[in-house]
Amino acid sequence: MAPPGAPVALLVDHEEAIRGLLAMTLRMSGYHVIEAEHAGDAIERVEPVRRLDLLVAAVNLRGMDGADLASMLRMTHKQLRVIFTPDRADDEPVLGPNMHVLMKPFTCAKLMDTLAPFRPASGRIQAA
Repeated sequence: MAPPGAPVALLVDHEEAIRGLLAMTLRMSGYHVIEAEHAGDAIERVEPVRRLDLLVAAVNLRGMDGADLASMLRMTHKQLRVIFTPDRADDEPVLGPNMHVLMKPFTCAKLMDTLAPFRPASGRIQAA
């Protein structure tokens, strides 16, 4: 369990095995993780959440693509950082500020490297 005040990550992927691996890695990095299988589920789960620091999402989601989900969430979470995890190079979304792409398949080490810019020099995760 993440400590009080830990950064909050929303993880959205339809593949349960990938979601589980990502969730474990994010938790080991100090995040409180909210998991969702598709965009509608993500919207429902994050609605009561006041703080959202990171979105890790597949690009092709049921109900809405990852880029549209990120845009919608940024309406209420202005500083939201985003990592998209597309399956194919031709699925890469147009990136805006604080957005990154991590192409599947990837390792936990690669995810940790992608998360590194979100941490200050102290090694603790930087909240948005």
